[in-house]
Order: sequence, then structure tokens, then C-alpha cells
Amino acid sequence: MFKPTVPAFLIALVLSVLSGVPLASLTLDLTRGKTRMPADRAGLPPANQVSQVNQASAYDQGIQAAYTAWQATGAASVSRDWQAVARWWTRAAYAMQSVPTDDPRWLLAQKKTREYLAGAAYAFERAEASESDRVSWTFGSDVIDEKLALYAAHVAAEGVPEIAIVGSSRALQGVDPTTLQQELEQRGQRSVRSLNLGINGATAQVVDRFVREVLPSDQLPRRIIWADGVRAFNSGRPDRTDSSLRESPGYRALKRGDLTIQPDDIDGSSAIRADGFLAIETRFQFDRYYRDRNPVAGRYDGDYANFSLAGEQGEATQRLLDFTQAQGIELILVPLPLTTGYLDPTRTAAEREFRQFLARIAQQYRHVTVVDLDFTLSDRYFEDPSHLNRYGAAEVTREIARQLRF
Repeated sequence: MFKPTVPAFLIALVLSVLSGVPLASLTLDLTRGKTRMPADRAGLPPANQVSQVNQASAYDQGIQAAYTAWQATGAASVSRDWQAVARWWTRAAYAMQSVPTDDPRWLLAQKKTREYLAGAAYAFERAEASESDRVSWTFGSDVIDEKLALYAAHVAAEGVPEIAIVGSSRALQGVDPTTLQQELEQRGQRSVRSLNLGINGATAQVVDRFVREVLPSDQLPRRIIWADGVRAFNSGRPDRTDSSLRESPGYRALKRGDLTIQPDDIDGSSAIRADGFLAIETRFQFDRYYRDRNPVAGRYDGDYANFSLAGEQGEATQRLLDFTQAQGIELILVPLPLTTGYLDPTRTAAEREFRQFLARIAQQYRHVTVVDLDFTLSDRYFEDPSHLNRYGAAEVTREIARQLRF
């Protein structure tokens, strides 16, 4: 499962929200247990006087929260436990920061604030280092498990998302649900809730199985954006992701009819956002990327081996087309872009065949739309030769929003 790499930022964010101090004004060096507040706010109580901490007893509440954190530390073993410990240390630090300057214990409170922040930082680090909690219904992939838990959480909180984004890692980091909603609103269209369900290594078989069998039949979205590339549709390459999914405890439980997914089964510590999107900052640079790796020509690339859009992936695509048509689900197909340097003759020929394949589908099925990305993105919009970064995802998502019709 993806893990956050900057626990200090997470704690700073929590403290910013709790204390009313702007995040930009709160500087933390949690590896050394130091906190620096802006000069005009140092030692002062939060601006929001509707505080959860009673100023008169803030010190005592901080001591009690710290004691609870200390007790929880002794019993912590997995990621979820350590996150609970971090929350208690953060609560203790907030209470101490709320001690008034005229309290004789103010100096002690400031020192304890730094100590408690260091405790929270340590707990976050242990949460990252601990093995993720494995749920009994796991589908053999941390990302699949998390996406299912996110879907359940969205349904419970806001109802079924109107749009689900599916596909491989290229979809996971290539279509941004939040940008989609904002862009639609700016274009005068109504706001729609969407969730990215992209999964690393997902093929047409995985997407078909995920939509038709794994998602609850009474909680299907009205629209599905299937964003991906030719590799996910190539039947000539082994489909290890689908094999792992079919052999997983979760899939077997699903087939037995006793699968129950709860949102709190997942610890939520991955870098995947609440809307299911994985935002990647890295900007692709050809020379730097290939400094330690050799470029592989398309004719030697296993993802393009024995290239065929028929076979098991073609059959899975057909099943999903028929299923979405029967369910009245609009299907939006989005062939995602690649870097120009990656598109050698072999890959270019496969891409051309793939786009013709999608065009034929759109002609045959009235509920299918193909989004034509008729532009070329420079390398700075990619993380690597075939995956978009968040800047490229924003460009692609805006174009999808422009071509969507409601």
C-alpha cells in the first residue's frame, strides 16, 4: 500500500486545523521535537474561541491525553494502532498549546507541547513502518482493498458516486475526480460526485470483473470513465493481476455470498486521496530517467508481445459493454496519452489499432462515448514515459470535462 513520506506535514495539518493557526505559519521540525509559532501567536490560545479545550484546565487535559497516548503506545502493534497513538499525542499537544500565558505552568506547557509533537511524529513513523492491517476479505492488492473501502465510505457518506473512473495505474494517476467536478462547475454544468477506482496493473478482465462482480449490484454508478492504454487490452501478455484477484480470499468470499466490506477495515494511511486519485509530482526528464536504465524498443517490450485486442481481454471488454448497456450505464472510453519518445513504430502501430478498436465500439454501442484527446502533451506532464503526473492529469481531466454531456 502507498505510504505517506512526510508525517511532519500531516501533524502540521492537524495542528493547523485544531489551533486555528494557518499551516503556512506553523513550522515544525518533528525529527528534533521542535515547534515554532509565529511571533504574534506564540503561546497564545487559538483564535477560535469556540475551543474544545477549556482554557482553565488545558494543562490537565494535556496531561491526561498524554497519559492515554503513553498507555496506547504499549499496546500498539499495527499501523492502525500507531495512528491512534499519534492522534492522542496530537490532542495532548493541542491542549498544552492552549494553556494561557498568565498560567504559571505556561513554560512547562510549551516544553511539553514540543515533547508531545515528537511523540506524534514517532507514532506516525511507526504507523508507516508497521505492516498494514490485512483484512479478511483482501483481494490480493492493497490498492484494490483500499478502493473498495473508499467506495463503501463514499456510499455511506454521500450516496453512490455518479461517476466511477476505472483502469490501471494510468487511470489511477491520470484522471482527477476533484478537477473533473470543478471543471464541470466552471463550464456551467451541474456538480457531479466522482471517485477514482483505478488499480495498478488492471486489465480489461480486471475492470470487467471489478464492475460486474465486485462492486455491489445495487450501488453502481450512472457513468463509468474507462481511461487506459493499449497494454490493458492486449491478450498477448500474461494477466497476473486478474489471476491474483480471482485467487484472493475476498473474491472467494464474494462468490460464497458472505463478503462484507466496512470502510474502517482500511487504515487510510496511503498516499491515495479521499477521491481515489494518486497525485504524482514527478516531472519526466528523458535523460535523467534513462540514466540508470536502458530504453526498451516496442518490439522487445513484453507489454506489447503477441499483440492482440481479441482473446480474453477482448471477451472481457465485450462482457462489460453488454453489462453497462443492460444496466443503463454510460461508458466513456479515454485512450490516455504517452510521451512522444515512447511511441516508436511498434507502439505507434498498436496505438493506432487500439483507437480504431475504440471507434468501432462507439459506433456499435449508443451508450459508449470515446473522448478524443487530440493534443500532444510535453514530457513535463508525465511521471515516466507512460504515466501522467498530476499536471498532466489536470490537462486530460479538463478535456474529458469539456467533452462530457449531461
